[in-house]
Amino acid sequence: MARHDIDELYSMALTEGLRAPVAVFSGTADLTGNGVKVVDDLAGDQLSAVLAGGVAVLKVSHEELIDAGRAEDDSVDALTAAAYRLREEGAAAVMIGHADQPGPALLDDEVLKVRVPQLQVVDHHGAGDSMTAGIAAVLVKAVTCTRQSGPAPRPER
Repeated sequence: MARHDIDELYSMALTEGLRAPVAVFSGTADLTGNGVKVVDDLAGDQLSAVLAGGVAVLKVSHEELIDAGRAEDDSVDALTAAAYRLREEGAAAVMIGHADQPGPALLDDEVLKVRVPQLQVVDHHGAGDSMTAGIAAVLVKAVTCTRQSGPAPRPER
């Protein structure tokens, strides 16, 4: 893309992002600085850039953490330690996808297990995109995400 095309694309994305209460986007600093809650699902250098800008919820897979050297292995202890480091770098909340296994989520100072519905898994790659979309949808409706049992959470008003 030409430089002016990139500038125009960024301007359009920023303009639309500022109109939204929640955004799934990688240009976080400008949005978070204007009160938008940003949800991201990134890895590598993009993950580092997003953390520097601040993010309301970071969803990342256990494989991406291991590949980037951010987690030693796929044990719950190693993934939880990685979640705490990600929070120190700029994520308010961290949810780690762990394929078909429960993954740790760090919300405030509480570590929870994120359980996914039992499905016939053909290939777990790409399932995190659906998880990220679900997180964004819940934030838009202001549903609390700390309930561990009982009835389904309801939007706070």
